[in-house]
Amino acid sequence: MRYVIAVLIIILITVIAESVYMFWVSIKRHKNQGNCWTDEYRKSSSLTDEENERVRTAMEKAKQLEWEQIDIVSRDGLRLHGRLCENPKGRGTIIMVHGYRSGGLRDFACAFEPYYSMGFSLFAVDQRACCDSEGKYLTFGYFERYDIIDWARYISGRYPGRPIVMDGISMGSATVMMACGEGYPEEVRCIVADCGYTTPEAICKLVMKKAFHVPAFPVFYVAKLITRIVAGFDLNGVSSTEGLKKINGTDMKVLIVHGKKDGFVPYYMSEENMAAFDKKNIGSQVVFMTSENARHGTSYLADPDKYTEELTDMFERAQI
Repeated sequence: MRYVIAVLIIILITVIAESVYMFWVSIKRHKNQGNCWTDEYRKSSSLTDEENERVRTAMEKAKQLEWEQIDIVSRDGLRLHGRLCENPKGRGTIIMVHGYRSGGLRDFACAFEPYYSMGFSLFAVDQRACCDSEGKYLTFGYFERYDIIDWARYISGRYPGRPIVMDGISMGSATVMMACGEGYPEEVRCIVADCGYTTPEAICKLVMKKAFHVPAFPVFYVAKLITRIVAGFDLNGVSSTEGLKKINGTDMKVLIVHGKKDGFVPYYMSEENMAAFDKKNIGSQVVFMTSENARHGTSYLADPDKYTEELTDMFERAQI
């Protein structure tokens, strides 16, 4: 009996230790979080040498643009930071929302010049707990969706009536989709959702299994409890698909993008997000762009002409 009790105690301690580790690795802000504007370029193993060089060059060019530094305060009291590059053509503003543990400069460097040439002002946000924004925890879109709504309201207040496009990649993509359920200002006319996941719970379980070889049960559920107690949010408390359902049949135009070789956020998650729309709205309200050779977050690098064509078509349908 003592042996059984000892084994159970060891198992319990192991599960708790693994769960705390998963929380620390996945949720807690790390030192120098994000790829900030002052950092030196670090090569990505998910990109080819040519793609790495294209991103590095684009980042250096982006640093030379004239950026206005902007801060707002989140609903829970955090200072959030963003950078605005105004375009005198005034066609609209692209709000760019970067991915998990990343930054706007790295994730959108290659998009700055094309968007600017189209006449759009550029607005790159630092998500909470990343780069120059405050925050102890990343919440996979749970609290970030409110931050994005507040950024959109800031831009709509600064440029009343001027169209806004929400462009998110990876976690940023999930964030802009989740925010649909919270009510964007009327200036938000389009959403670009590039390789976004469905729910925080779904992607966390998948990453635990693939990257850490840890079973969802019981480790994930203990980590989920720790997350709720310490960080104050539920990993199953928000959904990209449910957010999109709120705009199904509205005038909001959506471009969902995903690469078939994505090894991080699986392609099927964008298919599930597409299911939020009635079939009659596919093609008119929402378009699903598939990039056959793109890995995670590389669809524009893999298919720039196709991507640009889909964006142009969406802007025309939105009458921007």
